[in-house]
Amino acid sequence: MQPLNLKDKIEKILPSETKKVIYECAKIAHLKDYRIFLVGGVVRDLLLDRNVFDIDITVQGDAIEFCKLLQTETECSIIQIQEDLKTAKVRFENNVTIDFASTRQEEYPQKGHLPVVTKTGCVLSRDVKRRDFTINAIAAALNSDSYGRIIDYAGGIEDLKNKTLRVLHEKSFIDDPSRIIRGLKFSVRLGFELDKKTKQLQDNYLNAPNRDLSRMRIKSELQQTFELNSPAAFDRCVAQKIYKIFTEDANKNIKGQEIFDISAKYKTEIKHLWLVYLGVLFTCKEDAEFFNFEKNEKRLLIDALDMIAENPRTDDLFKVYKFFENKCIESILIFYLVTKNENAMLFLEKLRKFRVETTGEDLINMDFLPGAQFSEIFDLVLKERLEGRVSNKREEIDFIKTLKNS
Repeated sequence: MQPLNLKDKIEKILPSETKKVIYECAKIAHLKDYRIFLVGGVVRDLLLDRNVFDIDITVQGDAIEFCKLLQTETECSIIQIQEDLKTAKVRFENNVTIDFASTRQEEYPQKGHLPVVTKTGCVLSRDVKRRDFTINAIAAALNSDSYGRIIDYAGGIEDLKNKTLRVLHEKSFIDDPSRIIRGLKFSVRLGFELDKKTKQLQDNYLNAPNRDLSRMRIKSELQQTFELNSPAAFDRCVAQKIYKIFTEDANKNIKGQEIFDISAKYKTEIKHLWLVYLGVLFTCKEDAEFFNFEKNEKRLLIDALDMIAENPRTDDLFKVYKFFENKCIESILIFYLVTKNENAMLFLEKLRKFRVETTGEDLINMDFLPGAQFSEIFDLVLKERLEGRVSNKREEIDFIKTLKNS
């Protein structure tokens, strides 16, 4: 079913400018005795006839030295180097940018944290063993003498045929728990399922998760997964207890479709969709403290949790308005999804449209002194607006005059 050579897929799917650059790299690698490969997601997606947006090339040897050769032989420039990992980013004259990485071996001296590179420039068969799933360990040679030849040390081709996600070794999730979330992401993006052994390894890990881990890595994978806006991803996260990677417990009575539907109504306002999916899982502030959230992300989640804890039920329109006032759309949606308090929808659909038109300058012109009294007056005017007793600025001014005279 799958081709033994990727040449036709490269020709069919990749943009012409990208192909031109790859041909140049292949030619120089062959002349200078380097072995270079496409490895991982790009090969997987080409084999699945999916569009490819980013190209990474793996160099068996020193990728930085190879990129320096490219600079002397072609019109390109190295725009970034990571000496410790022996990686480089190169921009070519046609504005195609490619990341080059040296083959490497890694170890996890502290389980759950970032790996330590133990060797660079190793043979390709060693390099692919550090990867997450077999379908991401397939390589394609790029040298002119073997252009497009598929190299599959881990049986990834068969797993692609069977739409199966399989880890490369039994300690894969212990080494890097973010692979569990990555598996969730691939399962919904590609329509694949964990094989029986991999599912058992995942369950074993989640029964006793290690929360001393790389939280930034977990956060990154959660963001990528929930930004897919997939109800299935959320439902699987709950059903498979994947949330245990980052929290003791989670809200389990919310369905992914609920989140999808309500978010769709406000999609033009939402800036952090992934935090809506994540936030409804949280049950306490410690959950929001777990990750190294940016200030605005953390505020969003804390606001939601504070509102959920208070969860007032009132018919007072002014109190409803003030409760949600200055809260971002994501916080309000998290609150609604968890509490089902219809006041949230009342605010979003109706109350937040109300605005006091009178300004501070108007009050000064009416001989009010600036200070706390301004806020009190504006609140009184807002109440009148909400109750429908005033509907324009002139009526607001008339109402304020009655206050002054009382």
